[in-house]
Amino acid sequence: MFGAGTVAALATTCRRTGGLSSAARYMGDSLFAVAETGERRHGFKISSYDPEEPYARTFIHAMSAALRLIAQHDPRRYKTVVRQLKVIHCDPRLTTASALYVRLFRLCVIGHGDYFKTAGTNEKRDVTQLEAIFFAVMLIHEATHGRIDSFFIPYSSDRRERIERLCAKEEYRFLKRLEKRGFVVDALYTDRHL
Repeated sequence: MFGAGTVAALATTCRRTGGLSSAARYMGDSLFAVAETGERRHGFKISSYDPEEPYARTFIHAMSAALRLIAQHDPRRYKTVVRQLKVIHCDPRLTTASALYVRLFRLCVIGHGDYFKTAGTNEKRDVTQLEAIFFAVMLIHEATHGRIDSFFIPYSSDRRERIERLCAKEEYRFLKRLEKRGFVVDALYTDRHL
Protein backbone atom coordinates (compact mmCIF):
# COMPACT_ATOMS: atom_id res chain seq x y z
CA MET A 1 0.00 0.00 0.00
CA PHE A 2 1.24 3.46 -0.83
CA GLY A 3 1.74 6.07 1.88
CA ALA A 4 -0.20 9.31 1.95
CA GLY A 5 2.85 11.20 0.59
CA THR A 6 3.07 8.91 -2.46
CA VAL A 7 -0.64 9.25 -3.14
CA ALA A 8 -0.48 13.05 -2.76
CA ALA A 9 2.52 13.26 -5.12
CA LEU A 10 0.79 11.09 -7.71
CA ALA A 11 -2.42 13.08 -7.38
CA THR A 12 -0.57 16.37 -7.85
CA THR A 13 1.23 14.98 -10.89
CA CYS A 14 -2.05 13.78 -12.37
CA ARG A 15 -3.71 17.17 -11.84
CA ARG A 16 -0.79 19.11 -13.38
CA THR A 17 -0.51 16.98 -16.51
CA GLY A 18 -2.61 18.62 -19.19
CA GLY A 19 -2.44 15.65 -21.56
CA LEU A 20 -4.28 13.23 -19.29
CA SER A 21 -7.83 12.17 -19.95
CA SER A 22 -10.64 13.63 -17.86
CA ALA A 23 -10.82 10.29 -16.00
CA ALA A 24 -7.17 10.60 -14.99
CA ARG A 25 -7.66 14.22 -13.90
CA TYR A 26 -10.73 13.13 -11.91
CA MET A 27 -8.69 10.39 -10.22
CA GLY A 28 -5.94 12.92 -9.45
CA ASP A 29 -8.43 15.16 -7.63
CA SER A 30 -9.91 12.22 -5.75
CA LEU A 31 -6.51 10.83 -4.77
CA PHE A 32 -5.45 14.23 -3.47
CA ALA A 33 -8.60 14.39 -1.30
CA VAL A 34 -8.01 10.84 -0.02
CA ALA A 35 -4.40 11.60 0.86
CA GLU A 36 -5.26 14.74 2.78
CA THR A 37 -8.46 13.80 4.60
CA GLY A 38 -10.28 11.02 6.31
CA GLU A 39 -10.44 8.97 9.46
CA ARG A 40 -9.39 5.45 10.33
CA ARG A 41 -12.33 3.25 11.25
CA HIS A 42 -12.33 -0.55 11.46
CA GLY A 43 -8.89 -0.58 9.81
CA PHE A 44 -10.06 1.39 6.77
CA LYS A 45 -9.41 4.98 5.82
CA ILE A 46 -12.81 6.56 5.25
CA SER A 47 -12.68 9.95 3.58
CA SER A 48 -14.70 12.49 1.66
CA TYR A 49 -13.90 14.78 -1.27
CA ASP A 50 -14.69 17.83 0.87
CA PRO A 51 -14.17 17.04 4.57
CA GLU A 52 -15.57 20.43 5.61
CA GLU A 53 -18.98 19.58 4.20
CA PRO A 54 -21.46 18.33 6.82
CA TYR A 55 -22.16 15.17 4.80
CA ALA A 56 -18.58 13.96 5.39
CA ARG A 57 -19.38 13.01 9.00
CA THR A 58 -22.58 11.27 7.93
CA PHE A 59 -20.64 9.29 5.32
CA ILE A 60 -18.09 8.09 7.88
CA HIS A 61 -20.89 7.08 10.26
CA ALA A 62 -22.80 5.20 7.52
CA MET A 63 -19.70 3.32 6.30
CA SER A 64 -18.88 2.31 9.89
CA ALA A 65 -22.38 0.90 10.29
CA ALA A 66 -22.08 -1.01 7.00
CA LEU A 67 -18.69 -2.47 7.93
CA ARG A 68 -19.99 -3.53 11.36
CA LEU A 69 -22.96 -5.24 9.73
CA ILE A 70 -20.75 -7.24 7.35
CA ALA A 71 -18.31 -8.19 10.14
CA GLN A 72 -21.08 -9.38 12.46
CA HIS A 73 -23.16 -11.34 9.96
CA ASP A 74 -20.81 -12.54 7.23
CA PRO A 75 -17.19 -13.00 8.35
CA ARG A 76 -16.12 -14.58 5.05
CA ARG A 77 -17.26 -11.62 2.96
CA TYR A 78 -15.85 -9.24 5.56
CA LYS A 79 -12.42 -10.85 5.02
CA THR A 80 -12.78 -10.18 1.30
CA VAL A 81 -13.70 -6.54 2.00
CA VAL A 82 -10.67 -6.20 4.32
CA ARG A 83 -8.35 -7.80 1.77
CA GLN A 84 -9.56 -5.81 -1.21
CA LEU A 85 -10.44 -2.36 0.18
CA LYS A 86 -8.15 -0.09 2.15
CA VAL A 87 -9.79 3.26 1.46
CA ILE A 88 -13.50 4.09 1.19
CA HIS A 89 -14.08 7.54 -0.28
CA CYS A 90 -17.22 9.60 -0.90
CA ASP A 91 -17.18 11.81 -3.96
CA PRO A 92 -20.39 13.73 -4.75
CA ARG A 93 -19.21 14.28 -8.33
CA LEU A 94 -20.10 10.68 -9.15
CA THR A 95 -23.71 10.09 -10.06
CA THR A 96 -26.08 8.82 -7.40
CA ALA A 97 -26.09 5.05 -6.97
CA SER A 98 -22.65 4.56 -8.40
CA ALA A 99 -19.32 3.33 -7.11
CA LEU A 100 -15.99 2.39 -8.58
CA TYR A 101 -12.99 0.33 -7.55
CA VAL A 102 -9.36 1.34 -8.16
CA ARG A 103 -7.06 -1.66 -7.69
CA LEU A 104 -3.80 0.29 -7.51
CA PHE A 105 -4.87 1.95 -4.27
CA ARG A 106 -7.50 -0.58 -3.12
CA LEU A 107 -9.82 2.37 -3.24
CA CYS A 108 -13.62 2.27 -3.32
CA VAL A 109 -15.17 5.56 -4.42
CA ILE A 110 -18.87 5.91 -3.62
CA GLY A 111 -20.94 8.49 -5.42
CA HIS A 112 -23.76 9.01 -2.99
CA GLY A 113 -23.00 12.63 -2.18
CA ASP A 114 -26.62 13.63 -2.77
CA TYR A 115 -27.81 11.13 -0.17
CA PHE A 116 -25.26 12.25 2.39
CA LYS A 117 -25.93 15.93 1.74
CA THR A 118 -29.66 15.44 2.37
CA ALA A 119 -29.07 13.15 5.34
CA GLY A 120 -28.21 16.16 7.44
CA THR A 121 -25.33 17.27 9.57
CA ASN A 122 -26.02 15.25 12.68
CA GLU A 123 -23.25 12.67 13.03
CA LYS A 124 -25.20 10.91 15.75
CA ARG A 125 -28.20 10.34 13.50
CA ASP A 126 -28.74 6.63 13.49
CA VAL A 127 -28.15 4.97 10.18
CA THR A 128 -31.26 2.92 9.48
CA GLN A 129 -30.89 -0.81 9.13
CA LEU A 130 -31.87 -0.63 5.47
CA GLU A 131 -29.26 2.08 4.81
CA ALA A 132 -26.53 0.03 6.50
CA ILE A 133 -27.51 -3.01 4.44
CA PHE A 134 -27.55 -0.95 1.23
CA PHE A 135 -24.03 0.37 1.79
CA ALA A 136 -22.79 -3.05 2.96
CA VAL A 137 -24.03 -4.52 -0.32
CA MET A 138 -22.22 -1.79 -2.23
CA LEU A 139 -18.94 -2.48 -0.38
CA ILE A 140 -19.29 -6.22 -1.02
CA HIS A 141 -19.91 -5.56 -4.72
CA GLU A 142 -16.78 -3.39 -5.05
CA ALA A 143 -14.65 -5.80 -2.98
CA THR A 144 -15.76 -8.57 -5.35
CA HIS A 145 -14.44 -6.47 -8.23
CA GLY A 146 -11.17 -6.30 -6.32
CA ARG A 147 -11.09 -10.06 -5.81
CA ILE A 148 -11.71 -10.70 -9.50
CA ASP A 149 -9.07 -8.13 -10.44
CA SER A 150 -6.58 -9.80 -8.07
CA PHE A 151 -6.67 -12.78 -10.45
CA PHE A 152 -5.60 -10.38 -13.27
CA ILE A 153 -8.93 -10.75 -15.07
CA PRO A 154 -9.36 -7.48 -16.97
CA TYR A 155 -12.65 -5.63 -16.90
CA SER A 156 -13.14 -5.55 -20.66
CA SER A 157 -16.29 -5.11 -22.72
CA ASP A 158 -16.47 -8.82 -23.51
CA ARG A 159 -16.18 -9.74 -19.81
CA ARG A 160 -18.19 -6.90 -18.28
CA GLU A 161 -21.53 -8.70 -18.08
CA ARG A 162 -20.02 -11.83 -16.55
CA ILE A 163 -18.03 -9.85 -13.96
CA GLU A 164 -21.08 -7.78 -12.99
CA ARG A 165 -23.11 -10.99 -12.68
CA LEU A 166 -20.52 -12.41 -10.24
CA CYS A 167 -20.58 -9.21 -8.18
CA ALA A 168 -24.39 -9.21 -8.13
CA LYS A 169 -24.41 -12.85 -7.01
CA GLU A 170 -22.20 -11.96 -4.05
CA GLU A 171 -24.65 -9.18 -3.17
CA TYR A 172 -27.53 -11.64 -3.40
CA ARG A 173 -25.78 -14.25 -1.23
CA PHE A 174 -25.12 -11.63 1.43
CA LEU A 175 -28.76 -10.50 1.36
CA LYS A 176 -29.98 -14.12 1.61
CA ARG A 177 -27.71 -14.62 4.64
CA LEU A 178 -29.18 -11.55 6.33
CA GLU A 179 -32.71 -12.66 5.47
CA LYS A 180 -32.10 -16.01 7.17
CA ARG A 181 -31.09 -14.07 10.28
CA GLY A 182 -34.37 -12.14 10.34
CA PHE A 183 -33.47 -8.96 8.46
CA VAL A 184 -36.05 -7.50 6.08
CA VAL A 185 -34.20 -7.08 2.79
CA ASP A 186 -36.98 -7.29 0.18
CA ALA A 187 -36.50 -3.66 -0.87
CA LEU A 188 -32.91 -4.40 -1.88
CA TYR A 189 -33.41 -7.50 -3.99
CA THR A 190 -32.70 -7.02 -7.61
CA ASP A 191 -32.67 -9.40 -10.49
CA ARG A 192 -30.06 -7.46 -12.46
CA HIS A 193 -27.28 -9.65 -13.79
CA LEU A 194 -28.67 -12.79 -12.09
